[in-house]
Amino acid sequence: MRQLELLRKLYRGRKNPKDSSLPRISDAFSEHALYDLKHRGIHIVPDFLPSNMISDIKQSIDRCLDHVSDEQWQQVRSGVSSKENRFGVSIGDPWHLWIDKEGSDQRISQAEFLHTGISGFASDERLRLIGCAYLERQITLRFCMVNRTKYQPANMGSGGGWHRDNNYKRGFKSLIYLSDSDEQNGCFQYLDRSASIFHHLLKTPFPDKYQFTHDEVLQMVSSDEHKITSAIGKAGTMVMFDTNGVHRGKPLEPGGSRYAMTNYYID
Repeated sequence: MRQLELLRKLYRGRKNPKDSSLPRISDAFSEHALYDLKHRGIHIVPDFLPSNMISDIKQSIDRCLDHVSDEQWQQVRSGVSSKENRFGVSIGDPWHLWIDKEGSDQRISQAEFLHTGISGFASDERLRLIGCAYLERQITLRFCMVNRTKYQPANMGSGGGWHRDNNYKRGFKSLIYLSDSDEQNGCFQYLDRSASIFHHLLKTPFPDKYQFTHDEVLQMVSSDEHKITSAIGKAGTMVMFDTNGVHRGKPLEPGGSRYAMTNYYID
């Protein structure tokens, strides 16, 4: 009975008539990305962004975040606990700010207004079309989010630990590292094929949950941490992924820090 009800929920979350108006994917870059997304749920592209642009974007992020006072950060921390502010709190600028309770993860939503390099990534039509082709439905940019993470005791990593963005509905995001990212400084981690119906039915404990402890994730991979994909990459590396797959930014280790920007899409 539980699996039957789960199948119903997955069907309701994923049913959508195939959009015949979607353009056909034909270039090698997009075809490769689409293949990986369909077979793994994740695709990694090294050297997607040039180093000179990365430096400028990081400086603009630092200028914005360092300009925020401690009092304003406290206002943001209090505000993001409400559902309507889950993507951030406005303090008078065109963008919104977000911070986790440990003070490890500082974010700017609607960051496409912050720097032309960010707006170029946010408006990259090829990435949007890859997402449309993968999901077989039209999506548009919701906003681009940039974040600066640093080690704090008991930090959960970017995203607040292992999670799915939605319990049953597939989604699409594209992320770019703006600093070298490895397991010390919070690299993106993903469970391959965890957006599949098979994984929902047979591998996911407590299927109605969308947040998971690390022990629960270890159950999903039969205690074999080698089955967790760690997207280690230099600054400029891009990661595209299905947001219904189980993922997180790895908790940062002492001395670790990371800059990244992520495109959020919506139907």
